[in-house]
Amino acid sequence: MGDGVLNVHCRSDNDDLGLVRLPVHSNYTHNFRTQMFRTTLYYCELTAPGFVQKTFDTFKDVIEFVDNECGGRHCFWKATDEGIFLYQIQKKQYFKKYDWDNAPPDDEDPKELDE
Repeated sequence: MGDGVLNVHCRSDNDDLGLVRLPVHSNYTHNFRTQMFRTTLYYCELTAPGFVQKTFDTFKDVIEFVDNECGGRHCFWKATDEGIFLYQIQKKQYFKKYDWDNAPPDDEDPKELDE
């Protein structure tokens, strides 16, 4: 993926965890407390500049996501050249969750492409 760096920017409605630049084969974790009324939602934007990108929900505090997709309250994600995978704890296996979107060239502003 590009120069071997994956940009990760995660946030919720209340918290912006900032941009983190991850070298190949590295890990990134973040911890948070869920809200009383099960409204916690975190999403991340992953980009390998000039190559691929994807924005997706990384945690939703709803039973369908926590129990059926993550298999517990800890969600483990893995990004590879083939896509983005979520680890299902009970099955002890990663499952492909998302394909990458093609990234715009580095000299273009992605917001302009949506107009």
